[in-house]
Amino acid sequence: MKHKADVILEIGKKVYKPSGKPFKSGEKVNTIKGMTINPHTDEPAYTFLEDESIVDARSVEEFIQ
Repeated sequence: MKHKADVILEIGKKVYKPSGKPFKSGEKVNTIKGMTINPHTDEPAYTFLEDESIVDARSVEEFIQ
């Protein structure tokens, strides 16, 4: 898992799924709210401001405009 300081730096960043699938919100880009462990995969995962989804950190990339 990422170090706590690294997680704080990630909060507020916008991310997208390279797979092209939308988030639970239906949006293609979501904003990181926090970090947790995905109960389905046991992997580090992000939570988001736009919805209540949990997505593995390895499944998203930073969205740069």
